[in-house]
Amino acid sequence: MNRTRSLFVIPRYWPAVGGSELHTRELAQRMQPYADIKVLCHNSASGIDNELACAQAETLQQRDNQVQVHQAGARGIRRQLLQGLAHLYPNTRAARPLYDNLFAPVTRNAIHAASQDRE
Repeated sequence: MNRTRSLFVIPRYWPAVGGSELHTRELAQRMQPYADIKVLCHNSASGIDNELACAQAETLQQRDNQVQVHQAGARGIRRQLLQGLAHLYPNTRAARPLYDNLFAPVTRNAIHAASQDRE
């Protein structure tokens, strides 16, 4: 019998502390015996704004018990620009669409890559 293959996409994942982070981890752990679970996130930092955490996060692949976790971070000049805009994001309305437009391809490419073997 083929196991279901699922991709969970969430901005932050455990060990970040929060309701959706912990809920997604619990769901992934509980489903893993019955399905092939992969999690895609952008960071696992707590205590800082999500935009800054995403801009600073490295691209990594790791495991949380049996669950594959892919963390997608920006690289190169895009990363540097995002880090600068992340500091402006909370208080400067004009920085928000710039940040969002620069970060969108990171997410889109990561989802595409991580979902290649998902159905």
